[in-house]
Amino acid sequence: MIGIPSRTFGGFFYDRALGRPVTFDVGFGPFKSRLLGPSDEVLEANKGEELVDLSNPLTLLVVLTSGSVQLLGKAAGVSREG
Repeated sequence: MIGIPSRTFGGFFYDRALGRPVTFDVGFGPFKSRLLGPSDEVLEANKGEELVDLSNPLTLLVVLTSGSVQLLGKAAGVSREG
């Protein structure tokens, strides 16, 4: 009840707080298709750039909070599988 929403929303807000584009892939292997977000070529072209300035306290708070929520969700998933 806690793990899936925490991983989903925490991951979304964590990526957005760091300035990363959100991607949504459906399928597996060679049958995977991207429904949301830029292509892999665009992501690779922008890989070396600094995306966000973490010296801003509000941005840092959002990154830490959303990262903590995502970590809580992953821990809940690991404990469920265990």
